[in-house]
Amino acid sequence: MPCLPACDFATFFTTVSDPRIEQSTAHRLLDVLFIAVAGTIAGCEGPSDIAEFARTQLAWCRKFVPLAGGVR
Repeated sequence: MPCLPACDFATFFTTVSDPRIEQSTAHRLLDVLFIAVAGTIAGCEGPSDIAEFARTQLAWCRKFVPLAGGVR
């Protein structure tokens, strides 16, 4: 198996385009992707679980992404 070069989370997702309408975005796409990936790894089973994960682990998540808009 070939060894891939290491990259950080933001670098890995730089090619993902944001399909959202700019006026209706409360969070950066990178923040949303981070919460989704972290929540999935933590065992969340859907959007409601991921939202609850983000609310309960907000301080931990902010170590990696700013989440300037908080979590609703």
